[in-house]
Amino acid sequence: MRGHLHQFSGLCIAFQHMATRTWHRVRNNHTTGITLREDGITALNLQDLYKLQSQEFTVFDSTPHVESSTTGADWEWWFIQSGKHIGAAVQAKILTTTQDYDIAYVPKNGYPQIRRLLDYSKSNGLTPMYCFYNRWHVPPF
Repeated sequence: MRGHLHQFSGLCIAFQHMATRTWHRVRNNHTTGITLREDGITALNLQDLYKLQSQEFTVFDSTPHVESSTTGADWEWWFIQSGKHIGAAVQAKILTTTQDYDIAYVPKNGYPQIRRLLDYSKSNGLTPMYCFYNRWHVPPF
């Protein structure tokens, strides 16, 4: 069991580092005039998570086509322990310069992204989740 706890504590530390890095990048979106979009931040974070994969944790990236046509999610992640697994379909949203998130996004196909995420999650036994890329006045950690 200690090995499992060690793996997840490493994951928690990685999440803290990614949160700090993401906070700075979102702040830079507001202060530099150069914007790193949500999909760019997601790709950077997923690369880091991919490097941490083990028998207890894995992550799958969704292409923009799969996200808009099938899952409503930017990625799936899975936690596996003692033969049991928990999966989540995750949609990322970035804090805009108007201090808002585009949760009500409806793609050209007319199927609201949140509805697609919920429907896909339900039909595949996944937990639907949002990952919010934020910033506030005081840096995290």
